Amino acid sequence: MTAWQLTMVNTAGRPKNKNQTKPLKAKAWFYYVAARLHLKRTGYALENYLEPEKVRRNDDGTVTRPCKYDGYKKGLHIPDPDLVDEVDLIAPGSKSLLYHPFWEVANPIQDITELYIHLNKLSSGIVELLFHPGTEPGKVPQRHRKDYLATLDALSKKADLDAFTACIGLLQEANLTREPILHVFYMKPTLAAFRRLIYYPPFPDIAHELFEYLTNTFFTKLNGKEVDKLVSEVNVDRAIFYSHSLLSIVDDLGILRKFTFPPVSCMHIIERYMTTRAYTTFLADESDKDWVAYKKLPEIRNLTRSLRRWESKQSNFSTLPWS
Repeated sequence: MTAWQLTMVNTAGRPKNKNQTKPLKAKAWFYYVAARLHLKRTGYALENYLEPEKVRRNDDGTVTRPCKYDGYKKGLHIPDPDLVDEVDLIAPGSKSLLYHPFWEVANPIQDITELYIHLNKLSSGIVELLFHPGTEPGKVPQRHRKDYLATLDALSKKADLDAFTACIGLLQEANLTREPILHVFYMKPTLAAFRRLIYYPPFPDIAHELFEYLTNTFFTKLNGKEVDKLVSEVNVDRAIFYSHSLLSIVDDLGILRKFTFPPVSCMHIIERYMTTRAYTTFLADESDKDWVAYKKLPEIRNLTRSLRRWESKQSNFSTLPWS
């Protein structure tokens, strides 16, 4: 039984836990901090690095410590605000990940007003796709009904955590407004964003559990055999490997000049130009690669031109896939 399942077990006299994403939220923070600080993904490693004064080595060789970070890794509790603030100074992005609207939107929501308030906390570019402008954060925004296909295409291309959150929110909206015909339309960008996003820490460490949670909480409750087919085709390990491989190709070729590593938001461009020939050649042994010839492949030349045009239009050069 996974941690999120354990929190959902009903016991006598105790209500079902409403915050179903809490275990995943704690784990995400733990694994992101470990990755950002280049530490082993163990409670001891983080505790010894972040709070060494609380780790005592005894004369008999044993170690005494609070094991607080083991609890975060297991998803048993959330770090307190003071610790979150301190850690964010050396692991930037950890605080915004922990407090990201995703963890609220990914809980089953019964009130569409509450859903819209959470979605209105996303980045401005995502909010503009969903709501009329001018609503303050925390207020109820007015939903607009622009071209569904254009909105979904934009979300799947963006593919960061804000876009993925919006996709989950749209699935919830379709349930609340009783529009099951939209399930298939919403599932495709949702799964596309999931596949593209999960290469980035902390998601490789929680991707299986996250997909299991989303499947049991949302996907299996949607209508249609096509939805079931789309979900069954997701291979989490393959998606992580493929996404990371594509971004590594762009990084190794030095195509982008202003990003330290290609962001997930350019993945749709890489996928468009990446042929089987280019992909399998990249995966070959280093001794078999001719990088000069590789860069001259028509698809790689087209990819380079397209990505540099895309980069020239960007103003934010952070690779962090959440705001």
